[in-house]
Amino acid sequence: MNPQTFFYCHISQRVFRKISRNALSLILSVILLGALVSITAVKGASDEDENDERNDAVVWHTFDEAQQKAAGEPKPLFIFVEADWCLPCKRMKRNVFSRKEISRLLNELYYAVSIDVDSRQKLTFRGTSLSERSFARQMEVTTTPTMIFLVPDGTELGRRPGALERDELATLLQYVDSDHFGNISLDEFEKKELP
Repeated sequence: MNPQTFFYCHISQRVFRKISRNALSLILSVILLGALVSITAVKGASDEDENDERNDAVVWHTFDEAQQKAAGEPKPLFIFVEADWCLPCKRMKRNVFSRKEISRLLNELYYAVSIDVDSRQKLTFRGTSLSERSFARQMEVTTTPTMIFLVPDGTELGRRPGALERDELATLLQYVDSDHFGNISLDEFEKKELP
């Protein structure tokens, strides 16, 4: 083989390898892009399904607004005691309270109030001005989130500490509103009311 032919073949192999690598990179990029588009389309479809269930928002009231409204149209207060740093609280707000069934139950049956255990925002409870933080202490809240049910005069109906999933909260909201509340346990209510 003469030197010119060797040089030409060597250059051709190098160029071929470079072109092959570039073509392979391009093919892989196209495949990955196609997969990404497919995943996005599937996720978009599932998001649409979730959005069908996530439309109506919970109407959150200040504590004082809820008490004023309850004086005119008596309904219990649903107090969601939370904190900015509480990840389960954020998850509930994002994944539970955003659901149509939950927002419907809360808006129809209760006055929903969010209380931040670290807030110095003022509220009036039983004629006394307190910060949200002091209210949480007075109510002896030891964990976030905690859900407290109050009648308009401030008497506690009950409470449930800890995060709940959508179905658990829906059952709890229905139970507290039912004629069975106070007569049977939540577990008995679930067995009786749910198929």
